[in-house]
Amino acid sequence: MGFGYARDPDGTPVLLPHLGGVRIGDRVEIGANTAVDRGTLEHTVIEDDAKIDNLVHIAHNCVVGEGAFVIATSILCGSVRIGRAPGSPPTPRCSRASVSAPMRPSDSLRR
Repeated sequence: MGFGYARDPDGTPVLLPHLGGVRIGDRVEIGANTAVDRGTLEHTVIEDDAKIDNLVHIAHNCVVGEGAFVIATSILCGSVRIGRAPGSPPTPRCSRASVSAPMRPSDSLRR
């Protein structure tokens, strides 16, 4: 359930029903202590290959796009859409050959 309230005519908070759900795609990773709120009228969606770190809050009706990374302690407020825009080309994939070797501590001293 998301945090969805309205006030009645007397000013008393009234919980709004949340009728949407949560849709999680294939190969999605969700870290520890991450909260994903169900949607109010539409679904909260996490698309294929999204990677979500620890301690993230994804509020109602958000869409985390295909292959998006959400880093630790991030907060996505209600109805936020992140990731690749529909119809845009996919993000280029790097091959193992194109990844540089890690730096050694001595490398930083030579600069």
